[in-house]
Amino acid sequence: MATLDEPFATAVPGELVVDLEHLPLIERGLSALGLDTGYKVDQENRTLGLALLTGFDGTAGFLDGVLYELRRRFSGKYGGWFPAMGKHRVADLIRPAGPKPMSESLPEPAEPGTIPAAATTVADVKVGVIDTPVYPHRSLPAALVTVCGAPGGPPPEGVLRAGHGTFVTSVIRAAAPAAHIEAKGVLNRPDYTATGWEVAVAIADLAQRVDILNLSFGCFTEDGEAPLVIRRAIERVPAGVTVVAAAGNHGDVVGLVRGRTSRSPAFPAAQSWVLAVGSSGTPAEPGSPALSSFTPDLPWVDRTARGINVLGAFPSELEDGVYTGWATWSGTSFATATVTGKLAAKLGAGESVEDALAQLEHEGVHKFELPQD
Repeated sequence: MATLDEPFATAVPGELVVDLEHLPLIERGLSALGLDTGYKVDQENRTLGLALLTGFDGTAGFLDGVLYELRRRFSGKYGGWFPAMGKHRVADLIRPAGPKPMSESLPEPAEPGTIPAAATTVADVKVGVIDTPVYPHRSLPAALVTVCGAPGGPPPEGVLRAGHGTFVTSVIRAAAPAAHIEAKGVLNRPDYTATGWEVAVAIADLAQRVDILNLSFGCFTEDGEAPLVIRRAIERVPAGVTVVAAAGNHGDVVGLVRGRTSRSPAFPAAQSWVLAVGSSGTPAEPGSPALSSFTPDLPWVDRTARGINVLGAFPSELEDGVYTGWATWSGTSFATATVTGKLAAKLGAGESVEDALAQLEHEGVHKFELPQD
């Protein structure tokens, strides 16, 4: 198995995220370091309370030195305190981090599935999905699925990850056919990533009008600390909104691969107040409660659900402008969507989140128990 790291960017070069309230103080600190020109305040977001600074020049590691020196100076001057600031991180789909090539871990075509008819007596529950763009699919009726950031054309030939958002959304619908889903296609760069700022802005927006937020993506950092922009977005999710996030597919990594080890925390899943979901089941027994080998067995994982050979809609087999294809796919992304859907169905029936999670213990959603050392 692979044991050496592969080149992989975890941060956007030349960009910082800083606390908006203390932006003038930070700019004075940058000026004192001789960095009063060459960068700009690119964006400000008052919901997040953050500003995005772009245009810094320098070699690899330059901004690490800048952040270290700013924190050192502020800490010395203000009794150990310094304003919130950090590198601008990259959010990625929860893809396999191990040595297998992507072609061995992508969806397989499957016979068409079905989604039950929506029950008209179920209370209105709103689910937000932040993922890759969602393609029009027969299983995702416009009356119940609102798509923001829809793709401008067909999926790129051979790039199966383009169907991730469509698949995730359909898995949620299969478990909660009456839920109203708003899907934002934020991870829409050529490599199906997004910047932390793009994701955080989408979280801040969607969280204002949904009951559950599904985040089947993750971000990793070299120091194991939550990226400032992702952390702040989760901290400012309104009370009463449940955030469900994928725990990652790096549990069976050996050594350091693509910037992570088997012990690396995935964000936002590893943050407080987030329901972190791992996968259960094995290729031989997809529905078994056994922990899937790629799920990290770490203390911040909260629940597990089936994540092996999950059935979902896929943007293939185009008919009259609408896709009709289906596939099976494995990963914590899809276990997360399963939990989101099952939770939405329970909330729609009038259950509280706590009672719903307790009942889901009998429906294949298990509380994670950390293995004994």
